Amino acid sequence: MSVLFDRTLAVLGAGLTARSEAQGVIAGNVANADTPGFRARRVDFSEALARVARGERAPNQARTDARHFEGLEGAQELEGRVEIDTSAGRVDGNNVVLEDEVSAQVANAMEYQALTTLARRKFGMMRYALDHGGR
Repeated sequence: MSVLFDRTLAVLGAGLTARSEAQGVIAGNVANADTPGFRARRVDFSEALARVARGERAPNQARTDARHFEGLEGAQELEGRVEIDTSAGRVDGNNVVLEDEVSAQVANAMEYQALTTLARRKFGMMRYALDHGGR
């Protein structure tokens, strides 16, 4: 594993990818809030993120070149499991609750912001090490 690109960056990158994907699912739910029969979707990345944290490759991802960074496997091919919410809905069959979607969006945005802050700090530490490594 490269000292410069370690598992921390892989996990942070995978987390940012997951939060972006979740935002798309939430936006789709909001866009279909008035569509009869539409069922809200939820995305679950827990298995994929755990795999990345362990440094494992995605099942469909092979290391095709020895120059590929060790420890970053799985981050490029992060796939969450999108599940359809089967809870009871309105008379028209739609079960999207806008208040729940807004709450999910706020939580997702906060997680995304936390991950970007951690990534910025990680890169700051790397920059400091490069600037002061020979002294």
